[in-house]
Amino acid sequence: MYIINIDIDNYALELRRIAASYQTGDTLSSVKKKVDELMDALKASLAHDSHLQVEKWSELAQALNLCMRNTADPNWTTVMAYARRKVNRSKQNALFKRRRFKE
Repeated sequence: MYIINIDIDNYALELRRIAASYQTGDTLSSVKKKVDELMDALKASLAHDSHLQVEKWSELAQALNLCMRNTADPNWTTVMAYARRKVNRSKQNALFKRRRFKE
């Protein structure tokens, strides 16, 4: 098993930048596409190690929870909620894969 150093803070920062771009006038479809591309890039860098996937998706979910405020702009919360759903779905898939296919 290879040790992979992935800085989750960079991904969280990029997601905040994408949310800010939606606040400034980007369309929702283009913003969702950017979020999907970022999530796919993270998924590709995590490879097939389900233990590492669960760890990193959990870190990203926690970082996104820190960004959510009830006083935030509705456009911001729309994008961040979409990103959190994608992260939590990926985390649950990794948990299932780890339980189902014990490596």
